[in-house]
Amino acid sequence: MALATIMIWSFSFLFIVKLNRELTSIGVVVLRMEIFGLFVLALFVWRRPRLRGLSVRDWALVLGLSLVGGPLYHQTFSWSAGTSAAGVSRIDPALLGLVLATVPVHTGWLAWLFLGERLSLRRVAALTLGLVGVAVVIVGRFGRFDLLPAEQLEGPIGATAAAMLGGGVAVLTRAARRVYGPLELAAVCGVFMVAMNAALHPIAGLDAIGTLSAGGWIAAIFLGIFGLGVAFLTWATALSGLPAVTVAMYLFLASVLAAFWGWIFDDTPAGWPFVAGAALVLSGLIVMATSERRSVRTPAAPLVPAPAPAPPPS
Repeated sequence: MALATIMIWSFSFLFIVKLNRELTSIGVVVLRMEIFGLFVLALFVWRRPRLRGLSVRDWALVLGLSLVGGPLYHQTFSWSAGTSAAGVSRIDPALLGLVLATVPVHTGWLAWLFLGERLSLRRVAALTLGLVGVAVVIVGRFGRFDLLPAEQLEGPIGATAAAMLGGGVAVLTRAARRVYGPLELAAVCGVFMVAMNAALHPIAGLDAIGTLSAGGWIAAIFLGIFGLGVAFLTWATALSGLPAVTVAMYLFLASVLAAFWGWIFDDTPAGWPFVAGAALVLSGLIVMATSERRSVRTPAAPLVPAPAPAPPPS
């Protein structure tokens, strides 16, 4: 399920680039969220999740996940990746990719702090290998990082906040598994996400929808139904059965796959850095997998002394 989510999100990069050419960054988020609303409405009617009997803690988890995973994360990311009022990019694309690649790292310390997941040396090594691998892939794709001057740090700061929010989404989804199953969680949180995001509709600049091309509509439908809807289900399913930091490790693959799809569909050069970075990321996943095997290994059964022989008959 984690791998299926990453496959969907890696293709989402291509569609976001396509849709950003026709709508504002806020408009992209609002449009895909409204299409996502049709998906979760059908899911809500089908599953009819219970709303009564939830404790205050349960409601805090559900509303917190809806707020963090809905308008906070998406709008922070879109604002950071967009342009300033002067039309200047707030952050270099390579730097943006590297900052967002730290989501598994933020997931690790947040899961240790709030979920009690142990951050062993193997997990730290796996996260380090994955992050270095993504950096190698990004350098090979863009050639270099353009660090912005001190007076233009709002983009990197916003991207760092988005990465931390992404880690929070994983931790909250993992914690909410005790409240709802994946289908019910997607239905309830999805409804709240759409309702919260509706407040941004007046400033989204959706007047351009009337001139949206066929490719733009295909991109918007994919991002709403698959990038948000199906991916929410697969991500929640993965987090219901695995620790948050283990599932988040797969996010490193998103950058690798996005570079691969760019090479296949957008004629973006890959070269040896892609191979080296992908090897590091896969090595990190193997280290994480062996770490999980050790943590769930069944303890050996205690030795039971053999019964004493029966006394001879008199």
